[in-house]
Amino acid sequence: MEWLYAVTVIRKMSSLDDGHLWKDMLPDKIFQEQFNFDGWEVTVSEENEVKTYELFWYPKNFDLANELLGLLHGMREHTLFEICDYKLTVLPKDTA
Repeated sequence: MEWLYAVTVIRKMSSLDDGHLWKDMLPDKIFQEQFNFDGWEVTVSEENEVKTYELFWYPKNFDLANELLGLLHGMREHTLFEICDYKLTVLPKDTA
């Protein structure tokens, strides 16, 4: 069976500009081609205020997903990663 992997980093933000600035300040090593960074998404409140800013990667296999999570885990004490949540999602490829 083949699997799909998604790594997500979620951070509370107060504006879209703050989210873009945060993303641009993150280290290049987590945006290496092998990790397959796919973009970002925001969660907006009913008052149209940005609540969270999420980054998505779709590594091609578990080893790459685990390597990316290891990099993120190693940087968890850095100011840029304060108040971030991390998520690994694994789904069978035929259900996507």
